[in-house]
Formats: sequence, structure tokens, C-alpha cells
Amino acid sequence: MREYESFFFNRIFRNENIEFFLIGGVNNQENFTELWDGRETKLLGYLTIFTDVELVQELEQLNLIHLLEGVSLDNERIIKHTRKFIENMTISKKHLDIENVKIYNTQINANGTSPPYNDFIKSVIQNDVPYNLIEKLKFPRKFNE
Repeated sequence: MREYESFFFNRIFRNENIEFFLIGGVNNQENFTELWDGRETKLLGYLTIFTDVELVQELEQLNLIHLLEGVSLDNERIIKHTRKFIENMTISKKHLDIENVKIYNTQINANGTSPPYNDFIKSVIQNDVPYNLIEKLKFPRKFNE
């Protein structure tokens, strides 16, 4: 039996340079009752889609998958479904090489995180994105800014 029967992606941040998603899984448990189907959702990792709007010729789109360490034994399926999601979400005009998505492991967990997500997102992506891009990121303080 597969560990997760489906996956979902919740976007928690978007600006002109970055989209940041939580990757979640719905487990396939059979411990259901007449009032509950036994399924639970679990945070599996994060997806970052970067586009440097000022340096389009140097970096068209950078896709990063950060998987939480020790959460799932089903990483290949998570990566496969995340790549399919990226393929459907891309705004790039160039051909997207979906096989060259960068995949990392992380121990940073989003439990208890609430808006604004500035520090949380920076802590996840800071070592995997060129420093000049992080400096240019403008994280809004409020939802309506």
C-alpha cells in the first residue's frame, strides 16, 4: 500500500520573484469509523518557484523542493507529483527542464508558523538561492500590502 494517496500544494506567499508552497500528503489509512474516514494530512516539504524578473537572461526559473527529513518513505512519488505541479504552474516562456529541479532535505518544520512568513521562508531558502536574490525579496508585512 502507498504511504500517501494524494498530495496537495498550498501557496503561502507570492510576489514578483517567488512563489512558496507547502507540500502536503493525505495518508491512506484504513482505521476509519462511521464518523471519520481515517485520513490525515501531513506536511511533507516545501516548494519554491523563483523567477528573477530583472535578470531574465541569467535565470529564467529556479525550482527548489525541500523535503522534510524522516517524514516520508515515499520521496520519489512526492518528487514526481511536485514536478508535475511545477510543470502546470510555470509561467516561463522557455522550455522548462523539469528533470533539473533542485531537491534538498531540510529539518525546518512549519508547525506553528503564521503570517507574515518572512523569516520562515528565508530560513528555508537562504542557503539554496543566490544571496543577491534573497536581498531583493520584498516580503509584505500584511496581506493587503
